[in-house]
Amino acid sequence: MLQKIDFLKFLKKPQKTSLTAKKLTIYISCFFLFLLILIVMQKTNNYLLEKSVREVQQQLSKLQQQLSINTKSPVASFDDRLMEYKKTNKLGYSHLADFLKQIAEINLCGIWLTKFDIREGGNHVGLQGEFFQEGLIFKYQQALQQWPLLLDDVLTLRLTGPAQKEQSYKFSMQWNKRENT
Repeated sequence: MLQKIDFLKFLKKPQKTSLTAKKLTIYISCFFLFLLILIVMQKTNNYLLEKSVREVQQQLSKLQQQLSINTKSPVASFDDRLMEYKKTNKLGYSHLADFLKQIAEINLCGIWLTKFDIREGGNHVGLQGEFFQEGLIFKYQQALQQWPLLLDDVLTLRLTGPAQKEQSYKFSMQWNKRENT
């Protein structure tokens, strides 16, 4: 049995055009519908991202406000105290600089300052520090009391002796403005 296969038979038949105008319209419509869905999804994602960015920015600003309220830096506190001095006209900026310079120029070996404090609008000035030799603090006090700005103020000196023999003495000096009676 012999069978003939004609491979060219397929080419000899007229080909049907499978792409009609109706099908082309459906394909283009589906493509544009798909494109429209992609654009809508992108806009929705952009809107959601912008909304979340705004929420994060609001939370960040709230946290920054809370942080600024809860933690004032020592530098900011010192600046606030300097402004209090200026408002009371006791020292002002130039006189405060002279005051700090005067404190720095009184240099006694064996005594050191650990804290400088301004409160109550400049009506209170305080120094704290440590020393080893007992007589040094009184020399330091006399040197400070000779400065004219402190002559009208009341000085309070507190000394704390060492707990053990080799430890330092601690002191605090406070100048308070005399109240007119």
